[in-house]
Amino acid sequence: QRRQRSAMQLLFAAIFIDLIGMLTYAVPGIAEALDIAWAPISATLIRYLFPSAPAFFPLLGFVEELLPATDIVPTALLTWIYVYTAGRNAAP
Repeated sequence: QRRQRSAMQLLFAAIFIDLIGMLTYAVPGIAEALDIAWAPISATLIRYLFPSAPAFFPLLGFVEELLPATDIVPTALLTWIYVYTAGRNAAP
């Protein structure tokens, strides 16, 4: 039950990280600057929350935040899915 609660907390954290990344477009004119600031934070959070995930995921999160029109990709959520389904052997 504790593991399940932890998984749910990480799921909500992943969704929150992705929402912040998507919300940068809600601020017209400075969205790109916000993305540049958010990119390393997002990558660091993904790495910290999902240490068993391959390094590809934080890197993807970083690049996805920097590239225009890619904020719709839910990188943190994809990392959670990998850790808790596809990467079952690597799950914390």
